[in-house]
Amino acid sequence: MTFSEFKYYVKSDCYREYGDSSLKMFLTRFRYNPVARLSFFYRLNEFVASNPHLRRFFGRLVVFFFCRAMTQAGTYIDFGAQIGPGLLFVHHGGIWISGLAVLGSNCTICHGVTIGKIADGPGKGAPTLGDNVYLGPGAVVSGKIQIGNHAMIGANSLVMSDVPDYGVVIGVPGKLFSKNGSALFVHHTDYGDDGNSVKTLP
Repeated sequence: MTFSEFKYYVKSDCYREYGDSSLKMFLTRFRYNPVARLSFFYRLNEFVASNPHLRRFFGRLVVFFFCRAMTQAGTYIDFGAQIGPGLLFVHHGGIWISGLAVLGSNCTICHGVTIGKIADGPGKGAPTLGDNVYLGPGAVVSGKIQIGNHAMIGANSLVMSDVPDYGVVIGVPGKLFSKNGSALFVHHTDYGDDGNSVKTLP
């Protein structure tokens, strides 16, 4: 990961929450929002891990601050997880993301969400989430499954099978309710390649 890519990920995460990726907004978000600190240190850890010289000199320090931020937020992201730009935690607390999980762009995650792995059996592995996916409070997605683009997983739902694009899944076990998608719940995705707002022409 280059430094430009690191900045892009950090700014896109900030933009998802406030529709503003300015330095002032980032500093305000970092100061008052524990999961903002968590997502920042996750990005920083990825940047350090991909650069051998940085990893040699700063790796232990980054991991220390990452773990501290993680503990304060009551949220755990395993270092191996692959997460695209525009990550948004709506509320913190009780969130677990497996190191085998893959999340696309603009994923929105509420409190109490588990993106977990299955250690053995037919579903061995962890979920792959597409772009613009919304996971409601208390949702659990587990096993080697595919959650499609623009999918929405309802609150307290348990999903252990594939979800199609624009699928809305609710219940235990989760069942396909509609194909209206996540558009009402996923906002501020109109950022460009630099993480800043894309101005639309009149």
